[in-house]
Amino acid sequence: MLVATAASVVVSTLLFGGLVVPAQGATTDPEPTALEQANATLSRTAAEQGMVLLENHDQTLPIASSGNIALYGVGAYQTVKGGTGSGSVNNRYTVSARQGLENAGYKITTSDAYWSAMTSAYDTKYGGATSSPFGQTVDYASVEQPLTAQTVQPTAKTGTAVYVIARNSGEGADRSSGKGDYQLSDTERANLQLLGRSYQHVVVVINSGGIIDTSFYKQVNAAEKDPFGGTALDSMLLMSQAGQESGNALADVLNGTTTPSGKLTDTWASAYSYYPASRTFANNDGNSLTEEYSEGIYVGYRYFDSFYRSLDQDDPASVVNYPFGYGASYTSFDVRAQRVTADAKKVTVTAKVTNTGHRYSGQEVVQVYVSAPQSGQDKAYQQLAGYAKTDNLAPGASQTVTITFDTSSLASYDEKRAAYVMDAGDYVVRVGDSSRNTHVAARLNLSRSVVTEQDHTELDDQQPSSELTSDPADFYTYPGEKREIATARRITLDPRSFRTANDASAYEQNVTVPASSPYHALDGDKISSTTVYLDKSQKNWEGTGAPYQPKTGEKVQYVTTRSGATLYDVAKGKLTVQQFVAGLSVDQLSQIVEGTSSGGSTPSAVGAAGYTTGALESEGIPSMTLSDGPAGLRLTQQISTTPTTYQYATAWPIGTLLAQTWDRGLVDQVGTAIGKEMKEFGVSLWLAPGMNIHRDPLNGRNFEYYSEDPLVSGLTAAATTAGVQSNPGVGVTVKHFAGNNQETSRNSGNDVVSERAMREIELKGFEIAVKAAQPMAVMSSYNKIDGTYSSGNYDLLTDLLRGEWDFKGTVMTDWGGSHGATATMYSGNDLIEPGGNPAEVANSIKKVAPTVDIDGLPAYTRSDFSFGDQTFTSYTLQMGSLTLKSTGAAKVTTTVDASTDLSKTPLSGTSSTGADGKTVFTPNAKFTSVDDAYKAVQTLLASSAFTSDQKAAIAVTDVQHDGTGAVTSYKITLTGDYATDTRLGDLQRSAIRILTTASQTQSFKDLADQQGVKGIGVGSYTGQFKNLDPAVTSTKGRVEKPGRH
Repeated sequence: MLVATAASVVVSTLLFGGLVVPAQGATTDPEPTALEQANATLSRTAAEQGMVLLENHDQTLPIASSGNIALYGVGAYQTVKGGTGSGSVNNRYTVSARQGLENAGYKITTSDAYWSAMTSAYDTKYGGATSSPFGQTVDYASVEQPLTAQTVQPTAKTGTAVYVIARNSGEGADRSSGKGDYQLSDTERANLQLLGRSYQHVVVVINSGGIIDTSFYKQVNAAEKDPFGGTALDSMLLMSQAGQESGNALADVLNGTTTPSGKLTDTWASAYSYYPASRTFANNDGNSLTEEYSEGIYVGYRYFDSFYRSLDQDDPASVVNYPFGYGASYTSFDVRAQRVTADAKKVTVTAKVTNTGHRYSGQEVVQVYVSAPQSGQDKAYQQLAGYAKTDNLAPGASQTVTITFDTSSLASYDEKRAAYVMDAGDYVVRVGDSSRNTHVAARLNLSRSVVTEQDHTELDDQQPSSELTSDPADFYTYPGEKREIATARRITLDPRSFRTANDASAYEQNVTVPASSPYHALDGDKISSTTVYLDKSQKNWEGTGAPYQPKTGEKVQYVTTRSGATLYDVAKGKLTVQQFVAGLSVDQLSQIVEGTSSGGSTPSAVGAAGYTTGALESEGIPSMTLSDGPAGLRLTQQISTTPTTYQYATAWPIGTLLAQTWDRGLVDQVGTAIGKEMKEFGVSLWLAPGMNIHRDPLNGRNFEYYSEDPLVSGLTAAATTAGVQSNPGVGVTVKHFAGNNQETSRNSGNDVVSERAMREIELKGFEIAVKAAQPMAVMSSYNKIDGTYSSGNYDLLTDLLRGEWDFKGTVMTDWGGSHGATATMYSGNDLIEPGGNPAEVANSIKKVAPTVDIDGLPAYTRSDFSFGDQTFTSYTLQMGSLTLKSTGAAKVTTTVDASTDLSKTPLSGTSSTGADGKTVFTPNAKFTSVDDAYKAVQTLLASSAFTSDQKAAIAVTDVQHDGTGAVTSYKITLTGDYATDTRLGDLQRSAIRILTTASQTQSFKDLADQQGVKGIGVGSYTGQFKNLDPAVTSTKGRVEKPGRH
């Protein structure tokens, strides 16, 4: 979400009714509620489960349960809870690493000289308030202080030092591959070297939401020794960004209260240059506007495993420091496949996990990968097919885990056939605990290829100039692999048992239009058809004196409307939603599809990212509250009411850390807790989860997202969705659909991707989440895909999302992501956020003359939005349906002279929104003379109110002066064309989807209760869908204690 574009929010009620002051869902009690305390406990648990142990030499971890610790690094002082921008949360507190260790009873023995210098440097540089709309950008490495032979010494005896490396990123900017970000700074490296020489045990903690270069670990150990001749750096833990309980969770993992069980959801390479997109990512190639996905399907481990030998022929194993799925433990496990069964529908793998350690309990993740035959389509070495996490196993205990997945998930997309195909050959099933620690469990043999799913070709307008293909000779291998494959049990899949699912979109474009048609620019020579709902008795549509005239592609369905109908009538089955919208005016429909800057009369959160209209409550239509962001609810903490009210939401671990738990049940619990907070504060839609692919480590928002792998992304998002939506009346908004894989030029960049790569990598996670949990909403992304903005991409938003995946909810734009009402409504993007300009929608359907102000120019609303010490300004022009164009055929002429009534108050003015969510419109001052009006015209034309093309379409002529030089008369001519191309059917369709969503929110029930309407209730949104496809299921057997069989 682009926070800065909140400047474009204009009060819709200026044009369509009275101002609505939002009701508040906050509390006047400043003390933590029972829910806040319970959520803090769960946040801590989730944080501990997602931390990943990377190194543990000589069992340095866990540390003793008490004692002295020397603590270093900026991250020990200002521990990063999560990223910046819309992914940040305004929580009550964040426990730092130092506070967490002290809370656990440890004495910190860091020298005062170092600690004071480091904390002072941070406070001096970053202690003030930020003016950035995305939050403060902190270069943690820049304020690290060099250790010396004196300051490295502890104040009390200890043999253990902990060094916390902090990194952060966020919305609006990508990371750097240089020192101080992806790489250690010189000071950080030197400090680690000195610590390694000074302490017997050194623990490195990585407090980063994304990948950093961990090659320093081996490099420092190759150059340095500890005081006893041992390893300089002993252990390394990825604590990630663990939310508000960061320090407490870290202490629990360091001392063994919790045994680490997190697994990486990305491949950590030994150098940034090894990543396949590194050369062209963002501005690395000097072109941030066009991003060719030349890696194709080879993202993450698919790339590193498939190009293993070619990346470094002399030492291929050195390319990856830590493989996908890797994570160590304080104990050891034996993972053994016991049984594999398969048919045309399902593959089921059963494995037994035993804790083979002698001291520590722990959990293990069973991971199932499948290598597809290299016949037919080019394919990666392997792909993750399913996974499950065990219960906590004591030493010697064991548990059986069973994982089941769809056989059709092994198919590859064939662009020539527009179909998913399973090619003939052996599908090798592998079971283990990481992508590079598996053993062959079975071979599934398919004697001939089968089509598992038939689709239409979509998203094929552009293609990357080249795309990677692999050579099996370069594939990763391990000793004994060939023998394992040769001796593995062979299971025959009968090709005759497969059934082809015909999932091709029923909404495919089917109306041919000439190049001269205004619709040709939307979708080429074929556009979609749409249904418009009309009442035959309506003979004077929108004051035109005639019935509505259907536009290109519109099919008329006549319905009977009813005066005074409400959305309650629809909910009670008294009339259909189609009848209801047919009875609404274009202005009302336009309000429904446009967001607003304030809510309605039902309890709602203050400081949320946006709202839907509250101006139609008399029709039973509630306002919905939309809140950021992926790590919790981003709301105003304290509201200046009398008495003061409070909204303290929980800061959860970032998305990547939650995915690193590999525990869908735990993620579901987190989602359920977030849903409870939504109900408490009055939030209808959570603008999360974020689930774009980790295409490259430098994406500034990777922390919000889950993984380089679409299965992990999809299953984690589905679990989050199911959890949130188990609470009646609230829902999620999965985002950013699709390809929001960089922040650089994100509003205008074009992702050029093959259809196969889009379907198998970029979109697969979204597909899984939709089919498994039916999110209430989806947010389209800012970027273009193959030349078309996502928010106006019919293939993406209708053919794929609804036509193939059967999505039932609402699609909304990202904030400021709409590119014209006609394209947005046509494509299937229902809700425009942040909105505030329903006139734009209404005027794109019917011919409306511009509203001309007293000075002869179009009336405007100037919006000023303050964020920190910055003010953002935008203008909304009341152009009606006239598009200013110097070559246009229509002209609107106004003469301003002595006959003009200057005593009237101008229609133009300024709209400002305060922190309390209230919006105030202040009209411009009255003109004192024609000369005064003329000067105002010149000032406005010199401002940013009009684009250069618009200014070219505005002519100021026939200027007359009196003897003093004052202007006494002038003429303004507006030239342009009336653009009324939006189809009523498209607008009605979007309104229907929004109303269907709104009628299932808590706000709908609250409004009904408030208005005394009986019989209105809401339930779990996901719960209404009975044929969901979970993609992967798993069951766990009873834990077998040592000695039991």
